[in-house]
Amino acid sequence: MLFLALALRFGFTETLPGYLFLAASGTILSRIDLKTKLLPNRIVWSAFWIGAGLLTLASGTAHSWPNLARAGLGALILFSLYLFLALISPAGLGMGDVKLAAVLGMYSAYISWGTLFVTGFLGFLLGAIVALIVAVLGQGRRHTTFPFGPSMFGGAMISILGSAKIVPFLFPLLPTGY
Repeated sequence: MLFLALALRFGFTETLPGYLFLAASGTILSRIDLKTKLLPNRIVWSAFWIGAGLLTLASGTAHSWPNLARAGLGALILFSLYLFLALISPAGLGMGDVKLAAVLGMYSAYISWGTLFVTGFLGFLLGAIVALIVAVLGQGRRHTTFPFGPSMFGGAMISILGSAKIVPFLFPLLPTGY
């Protein structure tokens, strides 16, 4: 379903392979995280470096170097934010989440700054919704942990697929094109 949605979103352009790779790797990582509460380094870093290569190839083909520069900054920004949060609350976020944030930040920022902001916002919103559901169903206690990677990935996919509509709705003061 994600492949179809991404093909409809991007069409058969030079960026589509990178986003299809994100969908595949993000789905695998989410499944592993749900099962083990871990995001394996070899998969996360492969997703980052292969994704960076695919986006670089897309930028070279389409001559969209500003998008690639924004993607690099987006990876750094989301990575730094998550690292800061993990350092002040180590029980809340794992280092796998921090590294996944770099991947999602890269792909989101490649589209626009607004997409990056929405990705970050929706990841935390989906995580809060999951925590609320766990609490309401009585399945968790105060210190119950649950994997955050699937919420991060879900937020990124929603943002990437719907950024043209979501960004102006959530951030109406952003100038057009962000």
